[in-house]
Amino acid sequence: QVIFLLDDPADNTFVEPVQLGWAWLPRKGVGEHLELGAPQALFDGGATVRLPKIAREDRSLSQGAAAAYTAFDYKANTDGLVFSFERYPAAAEDSVDAQAILCAEQIESRTKIDGLVAFNALAGRQDLRVSDVVRGDYESGGRTVSRYTIYGVWRVDPLHFARVVAVVNAEVFTTEATQRTALETAMKVFASLRASEPEPAAPPSVPTTP
Repeated sequence: QVIFLLDDPADNTFVEPVQLGWAWLPRKGVGEHLELGAPQALFDGGATVRLPKIAREDRSLSQGAAAAYTAFDYKANTDGLVFSFERYPAAAEDSVDAQAILCAEQIESRTKIDGLVAFNALAGRQDLRVSDVVRGDYESGGRTVSRYTIYGVWRVDPLHFARVVAVVNAEVFTTEATQRTALETAMKVFASLRASEPEPAAPPSVPTTP
């Protein structure tokens, strides 16, 4: 019910019964809302992706050729899943495998893990390489927190690649079963990546004879 109080009526006793009937809905964890939505545009319409319906764009991280989306867990009051996408130019002769190796080297340097992360092609997708799951443990506020990350390298079009990252928060997905479900959702997001079809060229105009 919605009540509009335009002025301040002398008698507002009818409001109290309505207020007493209001109730907060119980908060549900993000793990209960992982179904993917319809394809949405990436990179100014140059590509599309399907994300969990609950995910919202993080405008503090989205700028230019980069975009980020967060599935926030209001029950735990923290990010449950984070997806980031960054497009960058590359020479036409660059291969997806070469870019995946470069990405693996940068991950090793940044995270200090032992050895290069393996990247694999998804079934039927020669334009996309996706890494094994990388677990990271970090100190935060005097406690150790864990994140599970999957990296991807995608050839968006002949002149562009994209780095794609999916992060699963182990503070939200606390059991092996829920973590597995979250990681499976992340893989579905990777598999949903598609380059947009170019707009068909307009037919040439035919001059009319007056």
